[in-house]
Amino acid sequence: MPNEKRKNTRGKKSKSRKQKSRLTYRLSDQFKEDFANLSDNHARNVSSTLITFDEHGDFTPGMKREKLPGHKDIWYLRAGGDTRITFKYLPRNVLFLRRCGSHSMLKKP
Repeated sequence: MPNEKRKNTRGKKSKSRKQKSRLTYRLSDQFKEDFANLSDNHARNVSSTLITFDEHGDFTPGMKREKLPGHKDIWYLRAGGDTRITFKYLPRNVLFLRRCGSHSMLKKP
């Protein structure tokens, strides 16, 4: 009805929506070794991605997360250009970062 007053619900969060739990990550020894051997450009891309991840506590659309073909529990995400990070989900919202490097690194995740 046109004369009925409506409640102002702008800016109010719905109580029925669940809050997403923040994701955290752990680094494998192989990831640390890969990172130490990256070019400056690739290292910047990986660092920037991890900083963005820390700020959001989750993935952003630009990271383009995908399951690695042929591996049931290994995923990868884009860290800019041809830079990739492989990871595995662990319990309690933890990502285990396995490797980092150029796209060709995906052949040995």
